[in-house]
Amino acid sequence: MDHQTSSGTQTPHPVTARTRRRTLFCDDVRPHRPGALLKWLALACTVLALAGSCYLWLWHARGPAGIGCGLSNCGSVLASRWALWFSLPVSALGAAIYLGMAVALSLNLDAPLPTRWAHRLLGTLAVTVAATALWFVLLQAFVLHAFCLYCTFVHANGLIAAMLTLLQLHGPSERLRGPRWPLSAAGGLGLFLVLVIGQLLSPPPQATVHVIDTALPANPSGPEGAITLPGGTMIQTRQWPRMGPTDAPHVLVVFMDYMCGLCRSEHERLSTVVRDFDGQVAVVLMPFPLEMTCNSLMTDKTNNKPDACAMARLALAVWKLAPDSFRSFDDFLMAPPASLLLGSPTYHAQIVSVPAARQYAERLTNAADLRQLLDNSQELNQMIAASIRALGAIPLPDKLLPTIVIGQTVIQGPIKYEQLCAAIESTFGIRRTHVTTTAAPSAEDTEDAADPNDN
Repeated sequence: MDHQTSSGTQTPHPVTARTRRRTLFCDDVRPHRPGALLKWLALACTVLALAGSCYLWLWHARGPAGIGCGLSNCGSVLASRWALWFSLPVSALGAAIYLGMAVALSLNLDAPLPTRWAHRLLGTLAVTVAATALWFVLLQAFVLHAFCLYCTFVHANGLIAAMLTLLQLHGPSERLRGPRWPLSAAGGLGLFLVLVIGQLLSPPPQATVHVIDTALPANPSGPEGAITLPGGTMIQTRQWPRMGPTDAPHVLVVFMDYMCGLCRSEHERLSTVVRDFDGQVAVVLMPFPLEMTCNSLMTDKTNNKPDACAMARLALAVWKLAPDSFRSFDDFLMAPPASLLLGSPTYHAQIVSVPAARQYAERLTNAADLRQLLDNSQELNQMIAASIRALGAIPLPDKLLPTIVIGQTVIQGPIKYEQLCAAIESTFGIRRTHVTTTAAPSAEDTEDAADPNDN
């Protein structure tokens, strides 16, 4: 509305401090403007992402995460190399970035930020958040093949907050028009590249070694090859599938799942151990299916492995009916992965289907006997339940596969061949008869292959 002077001319409405005030997001500061609502939404999503990042940071800080196929997708994701920037958890970096965004957005709700550099900084942080959120979602989908719900919650809120912020910054505000906008975009993408380079240069994940303090001797034994595992569970080793001679004086116990890619990559290394120790060591295989239908420890539906229970029952059935043919069947199921993935905690390869596995099992056994044992599978289910209880009783922070028990030493995840042999020699006081210079590559050895197929 214009004012009329005494001479009859009209002058524009006086410009007051209120009308001059410009915010970062909107030149018009009228109450209940749409820009204010978008800013509040951006701030709310940023605070939620900050809270989620702090929670994941605390999760990571509770102890060193091991690498392996686990009960939880979050555990697998946080155990990968992509969860670290050098030795610093990326969740800590995310918390710092979200804290900066939250402070900038809260200061800008009712008043402009003090300098243009502050505006550019907010734009830089928004671009960084958007790029990293998309990056981590793609990593979970195509590299890790595992979605952590908490991580996805953080990335979703971060992406929404970044998009709302960038929408406003690129809108009516004059602050980031023209040449200033490319500076924010370049700065954000630069920080994103620093993150990715740091992840690529981070050391690959290592197998986790636990020494369980018990009163048991290094290799307790009893009748029928009975041994007592850390946690107090006694097992009759000759009743379980094995690699190596039944009269071997020393036994490794391996908890594994035929649907776990890391277990398949470890299988060839264990075969080499049996060969190189030439009758001194046998490997007992105890199935731990990562499927909720037969594994009571499985609570994460997103990490459920269909057909894991059926595959375990097939393997046990072949062992019961034709123990001399079990090694052939085990090698058929455990064909090493065609390739390993960059730092993934759950390597994948072409997994044999249950029909194909059953067809091969029928070739190695009597088909009628196999059908009868599988149809009346109470005995097989009891063996699977006993294996699950045995691993569950071992005092470990996480249940990860493969888990190798060597006396009181428990190794989780893939381990280098020389380190595995050193653990066997120091525990049992024996030496290898043969020395293999090359064995199946571990997660630390292989880092540049692509994943052909998920399960």
